[in-house]
Amino acid sequence: MAKSPDAWVAPLAEREEVRGLRATIDLAPIGIAHFAPDGRFLLANARLCEMLGCSREALLRQTFQEVTFPDDLDKCLALNGEIASGKRSSYSVEKRFVRPDGQPVWARVNVSAARDPDGEVAFFIGIAADTSEQHAADAARRESEQQFRTLANAISQMAWISDGHGRRTWFNDRWYEYTGLSFAEVAGFGWHRVHHPAYLADVLKRLEASLAQGDPWEDTFPLRGRDGNFRWFLTRAVPLRDASGAIVQWFGTNTDITERRTAEVERERILELERVAREKAERASLSRDEMVAIVAHDLRNPVHTIAMAAATLQMAVAPEQATRLKKMIQRTACGMETLLNDLLDISRIEARTFAVARSPVDVRALLADAKEGFEVQAAERKVTLQTLPTPAPVSVMGDPARLGQVFSNLVGNALKHAPEGSRIVLEARVADKCVEFRVQDNGRGVPADHLLHIFDRFWQADRTARTGAGLGLPIAKGIVEAHGGRIWAESAPGHGMTVRFTLPLGLE
Repeated sequence: MAKSPDAWVAPLAEREEVRGLRATIDLAPIGIAHFAPDGRFLLANARLCEMLGCSREALLRQTFQEVTFPDDLDKCLALNGEIASGKRSSYSVEKRFVRPDGQPVWARVNVSAARDPDGEVAFFIGIAADTSEQHAADAARRESEQQFRTLANAISQMAWISDGHGRRTWFNDRWYEYTGLSFAEVAGFGWHRVHHPAYLADVLKRLEASLAQGDPWEDTFPLRGRDGNFRWFLTRAVPLRDASGAIVQWFGTNTDITERRTAEVERERILELERVAREKAERASLSRDEMVAIVAHDLRNPVHTIAMAAATLQMAVAPEQATRLKKMIQRTACGMETLLNDLLDISRIEARTFAVARSPVDVRALLADAKEGFEVQAAERKVTLQTLPTPAPVSVMGDPARLGQVFSNLVGNALKHAPEGSRIVLEARVADKCVEFRVQDNGRGVPADHLLHIFDRFWQADRTARTGAGLGLPIAKGIVEAHGGRIWAESAPGHGMTVRFTLPLGLE
């Protein structure tokens, strides 16, 4: 029996509710549509029509398949099928629509279904939010990132990015090529492992200061390469800030400056060599002038003495006076010869051409000869010469004449400064494959600052006294070192001075 027409008419309140619902749908800020299981649009609000760039009438003559981007269609159909089969009640997907002019529109689409009393899909409900601007921004960002990576991988420097605390989050290809390490090995604070342990603490201290203050970081330090060798890098990093000014990242580069640093070190070395050579030349010039002055001073009086004696001999003099004058000339000439020989010796020593002829020399005989050679002079100055006994016969490898010259210079120097009634001790003892000799006096001693210079040529503590040319101790030092030994002095004011030197033991 057919229903009364009144039965199909909804009450007024229901009609108003439907009109209100349709107005809400049509004014919604997101696209809303109903479409049949075959894809035909049954309903489309104004926002969806605006998104797709066509009128409502045109859209209702189409299917969702026609306005879907071809590459995204299969996925949407498959998801619709899962809703129809009951596998899912709804889905959300990022997809593209196509406008009549062919321009794609990105949208986030949520789809569900309205079912009839039999559970079959009566129609699908689609809600679409336009995400084109977001996709455009994401695409621009990805393109920018790709351009950045291309650029960062094309530069010759190693490059990296860290967060605001110094944890590394990205490295360019140069970094991996140089270190031979993977991202997992150097990410975070793993980059510490390629730093030289001797420099890492200072590097971290300076880095932490820059991170705390937000100042650009610049530093120079060595980094280990994949071959295990370290090369020097100049590192610079700048902070990247967000809109509020807060630091969110640091971008840094490492530039290999090994060759430049090596060149700078070499340049500094050459400059230092030039400086040393210049100082040596200046010292040599001063020494030459000093030597000329000393020789002129020390030879003037003997030459004058010889000239006066020779002139006197030309006169009629008694035989006794002539004999005395001849001895004076001979003694003075010997003194001049000694000075000239000393000058030649010190020149050879400094030119490293000084040589000695070594053979076994008895130590007891060496000390005895040294004592005998100065006994008369010591007696005249009322100074006692004492030789301490050597425990057992022992010999050294040396040049007897030159070693005698060492003792002559050391004992003669001690006698110059030994007061009356004092004592000079000569001693030798075996010590660690060598013999150590000692010449000790109990005179006034030498201040500590003078000990640094007593083996320098021409040096004298009291230059006004001029008790000699100042060559005895430097020559003794040269002779001892030519024998493979060493010489040194010990002293304290008021306690005398001790000179010690070593010589290698003789052959067994």
